[in-house]
Amino acid sequence: EVEIAPRETVTGFYGEALILPCTFPVDSSWDLRSTLILWQRGLEIIHSFYCSQDQLDRQNRNYVNRTSLFSQKMAGGNASLRLDRVTLHDAGMYTCSVNTNTGSQKKSFEVKIA
Repeated sequence: EVEIAPRETVTGFYGEALILPCTFPVDSSWDLRSTLILWQRGLEIIHSFYCSQDQLDRQNRNYVNRTSLFSQKMAGGNASLRLDRVTLHDAGMYTCSVNTNTGSQKKSFEVKIA
């Protein structure tokens, strides 16, 4: 079972970068190639990762060139998202979904912009 543990509310500041926290446990059987990470705001796809790489062909156009994952830290269970140049329109409910060879789970939380 994958557990995702972001805070319930994350506050960002207009024009700055915001880290949306998402972590999941990994063990010796974890495999990057079978890991899928999906970030959504409502039904909009913010960022997706599978087949060991970012998959941005379905990314909502409002987020193009503004999102990134911490790929060097995935092996430690980090699925957090960096959102650059935050705007007031970025406020809302976000969902981090992680599916791995050991399980899957999703967690939603609110982003506020100050």
